[in-house]
Amino acid sequence: VAATHRAVAHWREQHGDVEGAIDSWIAAGDEEAAWALISAHHVTTFFAGGRDAIARWVEQMPITSTPMDPRQAADRAALMLMLGRADEASRWTDQATEWAATEGRAEELAAHLTYLRAQVRFLCGDLEGCLDLHRDLDRDQVGRPYVHLSASAIEVDSLAQLGRFEEARRAFLSMAPWAPFEGGLAQVIVPGVHASLLLCEGRLERLPMAGGAI
Repeated sequence: VAATHRAVAHWREQHGDVEGAIDSWIAAGDEEAAWALISAHHVTTFFAGGRDAIARWVEQMPITSTPMDPRQAADRAALMLMLGRADEASRWTDQATEWAATEGRAEELAAHLTYLRAQVRFLCGDLEGCLDLHRDLDRDQVGRPYVHLSASAIEVDSLAQLGRFEEARRAFLSMAPWAPFEGGLAQVIVPGVHASLLLCEGRLERLPMAGGAI
């Protein structure tokens, strides 16, 4: 049975069915192959409306290695954030921090873990705490452009909700250099952030114009 699931997983992966391939790798019991795809595609899956798929993967994926790779723990934290499960996201971020230190990878992952902690603070409504962490975030070390966009989006939202509109608009403009690198994701994230900023500013008449231009 496992061999059949592996064959199906390979076929689905080769034909661009990432979500189906992950399901098949999980059914085959190949945690490593499943996590490789989850790590690479969880962001695009989420923004394509795949929240249910992410919830399914979280429930189905066994945790067979303790400690696991710290990057995998960080990915689990990211999945929990996408599901709105702040307590579990915080726990996985702490685990990733502990395991990164044990493996001598604390510096390598420091910026990404700071980003995750800021997301947790935002999800918990601690806007000032979120902004404090953003000030500590080394943007040159966070890696994928999506993280720059996402970090800036949370910063804009936090500042706007606190009524610090001038700072929020500067943070919004800072997203411009990273938007071209993420294509479709930017087309989802940027208009949403712009609309949120306009709502907080009370500029409702401009909402139809929040089409993503920075």
